[in-house]
Amino acid sequence: MSHSKKLHTLDYRPEIDGLRSFAIIPVVLFHAGVSLFSGGFLGVDVFFVISGYLITSILVQNARKGQLSILKFYEKRARRILPALFLMIFTTSIIYPLFNSHPSDLSDYGLSILSVLAFVSNIYFWTEAGYFGTASEMTPLLHTWSLAVEEQFYIFLPLIILYFYSQYRRFLGGGGGLIIFASLMIAEWGAQNSAEANFYLLPSRIWELFIGSMCALYYYRVKESSFYSQFSKTISIIALFGLTTCFFIFDSETRHPSILTAIPVLFVATILLFSAEKSLAKTILSHKLLIWIGLLSYSIYLWHQPILVIFKTLYGQHLSVFYILVALSITLLLSWLSWKYVEAPYRNSVVVNNKKLVKHGVFCSLICFGIALFFINNKAFQKLLDPESIKRFNVIEEAINHEMNRPVSRDCHLWSPSFDDSFISEYDKCSEKYGRAVFILGGSHGMDMYNVISSSFDTKFVVSVSRGFCRIHAPLSGKRPHRCQYDDFLAFVDDRADTIETLIYTQTGDRLLKNGLQNASSPEISDGAIHQVVKYMATVQKKYGLNVTIVGSLPTLNFGPKRLDYKIPLHSQLSEMYSERLVNLSTLIDSRIEKVAAAEDVRFIRKTHLFKLKLPDDLIVDGKLTYSDSRHISKHGAIVFGKRILKEELL
Repeated sequence: MSHSKKLHTLDYRPEIDGLRSFAIIPVVLFHAGVSLFSGGFLGVDVFFVISGYLITSILVQNARKGQLSILKFYEKRARRILPALFLMIFTTSIIYPLFNSHPSDLSDYGLSILSVLAFVSNIYFWTEAGYFGTASEMTPLLHTWSLAVEEQFYIFLPLIILYFYSQYRRFLGGGGGLIIFASLMIAEWGAQNSAEANFYLLPSRIWELFIGSMCALYYYRVKESSFYSQFSKTISIIALFGLTTCFFIFDSETRHPSILTAIPVLFVATILLFSAEKSLAKTILSHKLLIWIGLLSYSIYLWHQPILVIFKTLYGQHLSVFYILVALSITLLLSWLSWKYVEAPYRNSVVVNNKKLVKHGVFCSLICFGIALFFINNKAFQKLLDPESIKRFNVIEEAINHEMNRPVSRDCHLWSPSFDDSFISEYDKCSEKYGRAVFILGGSHGMDMYNVISSSFDTKFVVSVSRGFCRIHAPLSGKRPHRCQYDDFLAFVDDRADTIETLIYTQTGDRLLKNGLQNASSPEISDGAIHQVVKYMATVQKKYGLNVTIVGSLPTLNFGPKRLDYKIPLHSQLSEMYSERLVNLSTLIDSRIEKVAAAEDVRFIRKTHLFKLKLPDDLIVDGKLTYSDSRHISKHGAIVFGKRILKEELL
């Protein structure tokens, strides 16, 4: 490892506190919905670099002195992180239920508390929701994901420093460089193939923390170089300007984290390395106001999200300037109080000794655990107070919890998102056992159709290769998030045409609109997309002699069951779900497909006819909801509508 032989003490650098304010301000404004700061989320990346720098500086300094203690390190981390975190959770747990008593939201909140206590909230939120979306904006503890990433980083960093610094010091810098490269490559791959996991998980984030670590290892060597004395002032102000610009030009569509993220990250590293005394960058970052905000940055980060969630619950997703200012003022006040009366005292081992720290930590952890269990089981408590409302809630929950993206496979009722080896092997075994299959293609509506036939028909061999967002025609906007199955089906059917009795294709009709549903009063139906669908099915029919059927679309609703109010009778809300305009639009799209299909001699059946669908009455049948969202059927719907289908009409 290249390093200065001189023993340096860890001097206070006020510009780092100022840099913290450059991180926290954009994050808060981004979460508040200030569109100007479209790249405000990069503030988290700034924090990662700063954290890597500071923690590594402390560890290396202690290692040089022979005073590196793992227990002491974790004690300081606990003093820094836990007291204010516990206070935020306690306060949020008291206030949040006053504004949102929805059982699912409260249960999710309880689960998020458990994930925070275990420092795995990044994993929890990865499995539950994205980051750039409405659902995420209304999650009080979403912001703790980055805290979890840092804590996971802290688990092994001191062990690396302790081992390598004493045994293989010369490899420390090179090893860190390899980790940075490997992690950045993971992030670049993940940004294109698994965006949400890429955003939340440590492997694609660790490079940012390690760049901070590299800055700590080489800071004094850089500072003592002739290059530093000649160019540091110019380089540092350019980097500060570049970082500020990134907050305005990055947005939710930018691949992140990825190689593009290296731009702001390297700007931060440059500021850490080159903000020389009397440089303009250091003068700006050392301003008293920025230092003060930087000192409060951890508390601001903790408090801003739950406060904004409460304001958005009360006043809508898009807060006015007035409510943003009020929310931010409350955030700043609570942050100052939290810093002064909780953070600062607990960081002082004279004021709070280790015995008290452990005692308070265990006590607060148990209280948080109890709070989490209470929220997770809140439905049972609400049922005691209002059983009829909870009964309606269960009806809604049953509908929306039916995962159409996870159709159940049983015996020779097979579903797969692709033609992988496992599926083909199972298919061939079932073909030998039962002969010819009913085969369904499509996207998420193909899954719906599979569930209908699988649950209601006595057919032994039912198969579907279907996957969300996968329609035969090219997307009219954006791109598919993954590879679709239609080219692979042609290769599959080349060898197995005689094993398919009927081929069925269905999709949602609104995806055939050039301008989407919002502008559907004068819709532009894509004739090109319709012709792509029909031409594909006609080609398969003629080439392989299959019985081919295109099934029309399911009428879209104004909104799905999730937006129903469980506190009032559900039947009274059906007329609000139903949209005559959207039903007529579905009919119009079906007519266009039917006309093209007739010209190609491909059979077409309207789904509304097949299901004998009468809206809005059929939204609730036998006391249960038949739709799972605004455009898909529930498990109950699959059974109800499946029983209405005349088997000989479809097959």
